[in-house]
Amino acid sequence: MQARSKQSFYAAVLISIILISTQYLGAINEDAGRSGFNTLKLVYSGRAHALAQAVTGISGDISGLQSNPASIRVIGGRIVSSTFMNHFVGGGGGSVQFIQPQDNNLTYAAHFSYLDFGTMDRTLVTNGDLIETGETFGAYDLIAGIAVATYISNMIDVGGALKYIHSAIDDVSASALALDLGVIHHPENERIKIGLALRNIGAQLTHYSNSKYKETLPFTYATGFTYQASNELLLLADLSKSRGQGFVGKLATEYAVHPAFDLRLGFRTNASDWKAGGTWSWTSGLSAGAGWNYRDWKIDYSISSYGDLGSVNQLTLQYHF
Repeated sequence: MQARSKQSFYAAVLISIILISTQYLGAINEDAGRSGFNTLKLVYSGRAHALAQAVTGISGDISGLQSNPASIRVIGGRIVSSTFMNHFVGGGGGSVQFIQPQDNNLTYAAHFSYLDFGTMDRTLVTNGDLIETGETFGAYDLIAGIAVATYISNMIDVGGALKYIHSAIDDVSASALALDLGVIHHPENERIKIGLALRNIGAQLTHYSNSKYKETLPFTYATGFTYQASNELLLLADLSKSRGQGFVGKLATEYAVHPAFDLRLGFRTNASDWKAGGTWSWTSGLSAGAGWNYRDWKIDYSISSYGDLGSVNQLTLQYHF
């Protein structure tokens, strides 16, 4: 009886956090369109990308680390993974992640990611006209972070991650420090997991110019739900709100065709952001992918459509030891 009362207390705490966070969420609408450091919204994971990033409620998988740090608590054994991602206009990036469980109750992680925006032509504006200079410049973002997740009760895992962001364009740069907080709720029905995350809580450290123009971080509130419908079928749903962006729903499914092979499909409701009326507009927001397991190795591939803007591919190689 005492254990059940304790679990009910933690469930009440979770609900309170959700309600308080919802109130905070309403206060960010006035900052719409003002967010900087937007590469913080990217998730580097072939599995998470195929699932439309609907992984806030996932538990026990490295794919949830960048969405909800509490998700890594029940990972058994050390894991190292590396992801490559192509991006638009010749850009590309990648990440490296490492998971180290201390025991059944405490897990640590570290990750590093980068995004190179490629080479761009330098232009000048004269009387409203763009003048080609024949010169080029580049831009890139780097993110390095550490995370920890711990057991609170049979119903609650919590986690936190601290991230340093360095963003450079041409010969100027800026930096920021951000914190992610997450909760995974394990209801009595073991097929269900519920996640809550507050991401990118922080502030700018250095500025692109001497005028110290302030760049706000893309603070994000997200809730996620996963349901293991059968041994083969996993259903996922997320709802998130970022500063400078409306509510985004994410729906996904994963089906184990074979114990060593999974197929995945996802959809993001902000698909209209990339619809330009072209041939591939109807694919906007769709994502798909597959995962293959062999002994201690795992490979995940994903493709996500941004309509006529193009598609983004991710490939993750993971080793469990």
